[in-house]
Amino acid sequence: MVHYWAAPSVSPLHLAYILGHEVGHVSGKQLRSRRNAWREELRADEYGAAAYLSLKHVLAVAGKAGAA
Repeated sequence: MVHYWAAPSVSPLHLAYILGHEVGHVSGKQLRSRRNAWREELRADEYGAAAYLSLKHVLAVAGKAGAA
């Protein structure tokens, strides 16, 4: 289960990053130990970055399609 909170003014890209990061925590093998806590955050950040970049690309393509 993923929990999140977002202010009404949050940008869609930031929200995509947050959700991707949280999904990263529940996907794959979690690195949950004192020794691996930072590595687990970095692993989840990779999911956040992928979600951010994916949405950024979708919005760019949609903007170009809307301009045509």
